[in-house]
Amino acid sequence: MKKIGMGVLGAFVILLGGAYLSKDLIVKYILEEKLTELNKGKVDIGSVDFSPFSKRIVVKDIDFTSQRDGMKNFVTIGEFNADYDVYISDKKVLISEAHIIKFDFLTDRKTDGSIDGNFNKKPLDAYQVVIPADTEESKNKIVKNIESSYLDQIRINDLSLNNILKSEYEKNNSLLDEKKNYWETRIKEIENGVEFKEIRKNLKKVSNLKNPLDIFKMDREVKEILQSAKALNEKLSVEKEQMKLDLQDMKNSPEMKFSVDNGIEKFVKNGEIVIKDLDTLINIYLNQVYEKKMYELVMKYREVVKELELRKEEDKKAVNKWELYIEELDITSDTYGFMLNGEVHNISSRISRNTENISFMLTGDKNQSHGKMDGYVNLDVPEGYINIDIQKVDLDELKEFNDYINGGTAAMTQKTILSKEDIIISGNLNINNMNLNGRSIVDTMNLRMPLLKEMIIPLLSEVKNGKISYGYDSQTRRVYVKSNLSKEITRILNSNNGYWKKKISEDLKKASESEILKYEELLRNKEEEIRKISEENLNIQIGELEKIDEQIKFLKSKNKKDILNELFQRF
Repeated sequence: MKKIGMGVLGAFVILLGGAYLSKDLIVKYILEEKLTELNKGKVDIGSVDFSPFSKRIVVKDIDFTSQRDGMKNFVTIGEFNADYDVYISDKKVLISEAHIIKFDFLTDRKTDGSIDGNFNKKPLDAYQVVIPADTEESKNKIVKNIESSYLDQIRINDLSLNNILKSEYEKNNSLLDEKKNYWETRIKEIENGVEFKEIRKNLKKVSNLKNPLDIFKMDREVKEILQSAKALNEKLSVEKEQMKLDLQDMKNSPEMKFSVDNGIEKFVKNGEIVIKDLDTLINIYLNQVYEKKMYELVMKYREVVKELELRKEEDKKAVNKWELYIEELDITSDTYGFMLNGEVHNISSRISRNTENISFMLTGDKNQSHGKMDGYVNLDVPEGYINIDIQKVDLDELKEFNDYINGGTAAMTQKTILSKEDIIISGNLNINNMNLNGRSIVDTMNLRMPLLKEMIIPLLSEVKNGKISYGYDSQTRRVYVKSNLSKEITRILNSNNGYWKKKISEDLKKASESEILKYEELLRNKEEEIRKISEENLNIQIGELEKIDEQIKFLKSKNKKDILNELFQRF
């Protein structure tokens, strides 16, 4: 008997040891079965660490199937660990302190978790919900206005370019007129000068003499006429060459270089580029890019609320139902890259018994920045309020913006009001050192002008800072933004060293090339006309001197014969 007793005892010890060693698997199985029964949908558990002596349990990777959609988890919990006490007579598990790490609602399941008799309703897909029809029409209208404003600017610039070209031509034309007047005056001064007058006077005196001997007596005057005519002729030849050199020097001088560079740069720098309705375009752009994502969150929220109401109504009807009551629940939440920690008090698994506001406060620190999230939820109404205040958030942490923002930081405050059907969000961002992906943004704007697209991309890359107020109302399905980005972009547009003004200057200079050639041709023709007329006038005077020289020589030759004849007659 003793041996039998020892054997039974040994077997019992082994059985107990085996049961203890497999307690976690046993508890996992029991929890999945009981929670599935209570949840009215399959509950999956990843692992359990059960300590019966210390009354502590750690449950990881818990998925509660939704009662409304078997392919969704109503709630997913990364880890739940707690100290507990069980009160069998009250059918109550009391948890004095619990901790939840990472939780989410309405996550996807790999398999259908619905059970027989479970009401299964597929939620509405956000793609099936039509965004208000005027969005695309409004967007196209604003984009067209922006393109028109740019075209208007180009037209204004073209007009100003013509004025600049005309001004440059008139300046050079005025210089040529001055040179023309100078040579006209100079030629008249020579023509009406003392030297020319003296030559003409002496020539007339000699020509009017009848007696050859009298002409012979004026041999000195005749010589002076010849010498003066020769000297004046040489002077006129020098003036003629000087006139040619003068016009050539003027033609090559910097003053006569036909350049509109300074005029264009001055005009563009002094001008102001304005793009109207930029905030409106930003709002339309945000509605197009993000509204559907926002509405998907709203639909997810509505599904959670509907499931809560369904569970609450079922809970009201339930009798002899076990209750899990948590006196203190520690929560860790990843919010915009911040791990926020806080506590929630007095929560019952019997949803119908949660009639008061459940307040919460979560705080956290990261990289010398402080973050806070507080507010309340009321599962009975339902309604809630959430306030988020983060001193510094890396924009890279905002995953939904990663396609359009490649870096930067922002101080962020956001308020969210929850009602039974809707969500209203309002917030502020103070952005620093932002790096926008201009190509991705422009691709969503449907700009039709390639040039405008290529100009806006580098423009957006210069937008580094901004103050933005934003909001969303699920009733109107509108994302709205008020910002100083329009002012900031206008400032960049009008920066004298910015891409936009440089581009306009380059375009205007290029556009002026053909017009400059036309004006230069006009100036060349005028310069040639001045040279030709001045040279002709000088040649006329030179020709007159040559005739005087010939006349004097003729008189001298004729005079010698007349004098000899006169002497022979006398003697």
